[in-house]
This record gives sequence, C-alpha cells and structure tokens, in this order.
Amino acid sequence: MVSRINNPETVNKNTLLSAVGAWGLPTIQFSKPGQSKALLKSINTLCKVFGKKLPVRFYAHYQNDFDATVLEHLPDIQWLLVDCLQKISNPEKLFELPKLRKLSFGVYNYHTQDFLNQLDLDKLEQLTIGETKNRNFDLSPLREGNQIRSLSVVGHDKNIDVINEMESLEALSLHSIGKKVSLDFVSSIAKLETLKITLGGRQNIDEIKHPLLRELEIIRIRGFNDLGDLSRFPHLRRLNIEDQIKILSISLQTPHLNELKILNCKSLNELNGLEGLKSINHVRCYKTSLDYENLSQLNWAKSLKVLDLYSGNKKRDEALRKHLDSRGYKEFS
Repeated sequence: MVSRINNPETVNKNTLLSAVGAWGLPTIQFSKPGQSKALLKSINTLCKVFGKKLPVRFYAHYQNDFDATVLEHLPDIQWLLVDCLQKISNPEKLFELPKLRKLSFGVYNYHTQDFLNQLDLDKLEQLTIGETKNRNFDLSPLREGNQIRSLSVVGHDKNIDVINEMESLEALSLHSIGKKVSLDFVSSIAKLETLKITLGGRQNIDEIKHPLLRELEIIRIRGFNDLGDLSRFPHLRRLNIEDQIKILSISLQTPHLNELKILNCKSLNELNGLEGLKSINHVRCYKTSLDYENLSQLNWAKSLKVLDLYSGNKKRDEALRKHLDSRGYKEFS
C-alpha cells in the first residue's frame, strides 16, 4: 500500500522514515495552499537527502487554483506530482525546476497544447501526462525523452505514434485512448516490457505484438472481446484482465507465464492452455463463469503457490477455499 503524509505542518527525516510503506517512502502531499516557507525548506532538505525516491504532491485545491510559485522553494525536488487539479497559475515555475526527474501532471483546465515543449524532457525518467478538458497535447516532443523509462498518457493522442521513438521506454500505460487510434506503434518500442491499457474503447489489440513484453494489463475497455493469440508475446510473465464483460475465452499460449489475474470478467467460461503453464506461481480469478470446481481439481504445475477462486457466492467460495487450502495453495502471496 502506498503511504502518504497529508497536509503536514512540520516534517523531518524521522517522520518520513516512520511512515515508510511497502512501496517505499511516503508521499508528502498537500490538498490546499498555505505551506509556510519553513515547512517548504524542510521538505527541500529532504529532497536533497532522498532525491528521486521522495514524491511530493500538490492536488485538489478545490477552492483555489494551484499557484506554482510554491515550487520556487523546492529547487531540489526530483519527484513531483501536480495532479487531480482543476486549474494552475504560474505554471512556468514547474518548467524551471533544475533537478526534476519524475513528473505527474494532471490539470484539467490546462489549455496550452505545447506543454511538452516547455519541459526539459531529456532529463526526465518518469512522466505521467494526465487528462485535460481538450485532450489536445501535442505528443511529438516525446521523441526527445530519451531517458524516460516509464510513461503514462491519459486521453491525449495527437502524434501518439512518436512514442515508438523513445529509446529507453520500458513501461507504457495508455488510458482513455479512442478506438479509432491504432496502437500498432507499440510493437516497435524497442525496450518495452510492461504495457497497461485502460478505459477507452476497442474490440481487441491484435495490432500489437512484442518479443520482449513481460507484463500486460487490460482493464475496463469498452467493447473489448478478444485477447487473440498471446504467443505474439513470447516472454509474457504477468497477465491481468479486469472488468471485460464481453470476453468469452482466453487461450494461454504463454509458456513463461508466472502470474494470472482475471477479475470481473463475467462472461468468461473457458481458459485454454493451462496445462502448458509450467512456471505459473499465482492464479486469481474473481467473478467469472469459469468452472471453479474443475480448476480447483486441476493438476497444476508444481510451481503454483497461490490459487484463489472467487465466485461471489459465499457458500460456494467457502467450500472452494477449504479444498484449495487442503491442497496447500495459499489465498495470498
């Protein structure tokens, strides 16, 4: 779980370390203006100590614009989240941060199309481009982000195909991308290992194939009904499918698969290729039409440690859990 320190009046190294969570240092975050210069100075000192491991976030500010002049007091910040905001004033202060390495930007009423041109992209390692009202950011400057290893794009698709020119990109998340936008550019992202696609609408992702992809997530895409031949991802280790009510079957031509999660895919009634999963370690199925009793009896590979089958029927699920426990399978990792 991500740990957070909300609207602190004071913060120091001991406060920070006492709140360390499973994902690392807590996020120091502010939902309203009014931080004192002394507090900001303390946070900047922590930024010097922890560098890009320490996230600092400004969000909400529902009664006010977020005034980015506060960033003048954080010259050593390396990981900044300015998101879940309606408006921002003095945004140029964001572009002047000399040590910024990780940025999440999500200001709904931000209308400047050349936002990316103003960023020092060649120094960033991680970037999230959040949704704006007009969804009109020009993505072509991303080709200059040669150090970016992780990229998330929400709603923007103008010149989206330049993403395949990003030399260091390993993880890509695409959210709310329209069904008319081809995703074939993903196939030629040289170092891509993780791909997450959520929201928006499309029937499949048949145009995507990748020899290095290790993780694939498909979540809540309208009309999505077919994963297709998964052998086009020969090194796939982790597959996560959620909220896809039109998928009927999945064929797992994925011999290296280690983790399989299928959640709330109510029409899914067939999983093919389970006998070929020689490295599977973790399987979780939640609210599908699969035959859970049959899956609970299956002669799984010896590598399987976690097996959780959940239908939503309390009596049935208790019986399943009892049987799975008797076979030595854990419910959680």
